[in-house]
Amino acid sequence: MNSFQQLKHYHDQLRSEVNITPFLQWHDARIAVWQQEVIDSPQHAASFRKLIKATREAKLRMIEKHNELKHQVSLQRKQGA
Repeated sequence: MNSFQQLKHYHDQLRSEVNITPFLQWHDARIAVWQQEVIDSPQHAASFRKLIKATREAKLRMIEKHNELKHQVSLQRKQGA
């Protein structure tokens, strides 16, 4: 394994150990604000609903990518990389 691959494995390992809870909470907070805006500003409800949908999708992508990274690191550890 060359030094670039070693560095990438190390970087992936660090990223897999990061607690993403604060990032998920940030997404939840934004969604809550926009849900209130739907109630407070019905004339802009469609725009806020789009923001809510996009934020939920981004949150799910973040969770999926983080879980995938954790799985990859786990496999690398089992292979002795």
